[in-house]
Amino acid sequence: MRSEATFHIPRWKELPDVRLYMDQLITYINSALAVFTEDFGAQPITKNMINNYVKAKIVPAPVKKQYDKYSLAMIIVLYILKGNHSTEEIGRLIAAARQLNENSLSRAYDNFCGTVEDSFTAVFHGRIAAETKNAQEPDAKYLMDNFALSLACKYYVRSYLDRLTDPEAKA
Repeated sequence: MRSEATFHIPRWKELPDVRLYMDQLITYINSALAVFTEDFGAQPITKNMINNYVKAKIVPAPVKKQYDKYSLAMIIVLYILKGNHSTEEIGRLIAAARQLNENSLSRAYDNFCGTVEDSFTAVFHGRIAAETKNAQEPDAKYLMDNFALSLACKYYVRSYLDRLTDPEAKA
């Protein structure tokens, strides 16, 4: 097993500049994000997953059966977040990111990649959980702390997205 804290998500400049066919797209993503399948038990990206993202209008439809760099980046974001959030929630998050970063989608994507990597590093190196030095079973306590943290983060994201999309919820 690789160190979960050292994986790398390809940044915007590292993504292929050429358009990719479905099979090439799947191969690229599954290779670049192998840590999620090999170390965390996630399912590899599939043609059906990608088609569902296109049907949900989160990812633009391919042009002449080819996906551009923007579509590749959105599929990477979807794939990473899909283990913890619904496709609808992720679509809303992407829409919010587009509004906040209208001038630089590449910067928003790179920020997302860095934040995910930093978050994994913090969790796997024990920098975000409550103090456990007095606990009788510190590993179990750390696990429970992070379980609770993931739950809180998930509900925070849902609440925030609701406020973004429902003007009455902001009041």
